[in-house]
Amino acid sequence: MENLVINPSLADLGLTAILFGIVILLSVREQLSLERTFTYAAFRAVVQLLLVGYLIEQVFHLDRWYWVVILLITMSIIAAKAGADRIKSKLPGLSLLVWVAIFAGTIIDTFIVTEVILKIDPWWDPRYLLPLAGMIMGNALNSGSLAGERFISEMRNRKAEIETMLILGFSSARACEDMKRVAVRNSLIPTLNAMFTVGLVHLPGMMTGQILGGVDPIIASKYQIIVMFMVASTVIITALILIKLLQRKYFTAAHQLRYNLL
Repeated sequence: MENLVINPSLADLGLTAILFGIVILLSVREQLSLERTFTYAAFRAVVQLLLVGYLIEQVFHLDRWYWVVILLITMSIIAAKAGADRIKSKLPGLSLLVWVAIFAGTIIDTFIVTEVILKIDPWWDPRYLLPLAGMIMGNALNSGSLAGERFISEMRNRKAEIETMLILGFSSARACEDMKRVAVRNSLIPTLNAMFTVGLVHLPGMMTGQILGGVDPIIASKYQIIVMFMVASTVIITALILIKLLQRKYFTAAHQLRYNLL
């Protein structure tokens, strides 16, 4: 089989308006009132993807480790802001907490994948590090926002239960243990669903992209296996770190609940 990558022209990309038109048409027909939201989201997606493609291409040409690190740190800051915005809470310093959780989850899994499993050389090779770290970071963002939102929601709805356990002498961590489990399980649902159906119901984005790029399907499958376990690890690490940080914010050193923050 000839290893030929089809490079869509700008005119070809313009034809995707057909697909976008279907979205708008159905939104109007079903009175969903999402036309403006879809249009804005589509505009942002196009601009962001073309911009990041250009930036990554420049990083490839510059071939310096510090530009790769700068780009990853910038991505993590944007991810933290987006994750904090998804959590319905006015907790002071929430963006910083989300950033710590996302950054920690990303660093741990990126190191294991790139240095232990793939052994890329040099360690900062942007062709491997940027897409893998970006994928990890995206899943860390989703899991952090899902876990954080659910944990805070559970605490608000079960304040009386928490207070009762604290009065009975339990620690704040013990009083929130069930809420932590609920939040972590909630953040894992998309990942578990994907793992159960991968290859049978759908071909994931990375595997599909590699196959379209001419990579042998078996090699693409191997990379996708790495990615699936990488994602699962990232999700649970990020969720647990963020919940631990939130617990410290919502309780005093004396294990008293800060009602004003809820």
